[in-house]
Amino acid sequence: MYLILFIAFASAVAAVAAVLVTKRVAQIQLFVSWLRDYSSKEMQEAVKKLYEWKEIKNKQPARFKNLLTKYKSLQKLTKSNDEDFEEIRTIDDARRRVSHYFTTAKDLCKNGCISKYFLKVICRPDSFKLVFDIVECLEEAITPNYAKKDFDDLLKLCGRDDIEDIKEHRHPEK
Repeated sequence: MYLILFIAFASAVAAVAAVLVTKRVAQIQLFVSWLRDYSSKEMQEAVKKLYEWKEIKNKQPARFKNLLTKYKSLQKLTKSNDEDFEEIRTIDDARRRVSHYFTTAKDLCKNGCISKYFLKVICRPDSFKLVFDIVECLEEAITPNYAKKDFDDLLKLCGRDDIEDIKEHRHPEK
């Protein structure tokens, strides 16, 4: 009788261990896939474009403010009525790609699909600062009721809410 209970208990422990190992392997596969996506040419171009806008913001604030005003009325712009149309459209595509990349990673972590450690690795400081310096600024500009909570949660979950540079950028110019 005790032998049967012991075998049942050992089987249950082995099953739990197998589930944990399987979960960890799935997390690692997802993580590697996520890093591969970040390394893609499309993401590289998006990040490059956002850095260009960061440079404009820092070195040409008047031009940045003008572009941001145009960006706010993105839906009304057309090739025929604005010389900055292609620039605005390109930055919107970059914003969407980078924003979705990080907010999806946040959602995956929040739902237990990846660990907080993996999220922190995904949210490397340099690109992460860009999210709050430019991406959040653009999100707020184009959507008056943008999902600030998504950005708050991302910052909190990844454990990078102590980075002073990010704190400075949490209140974009209007």
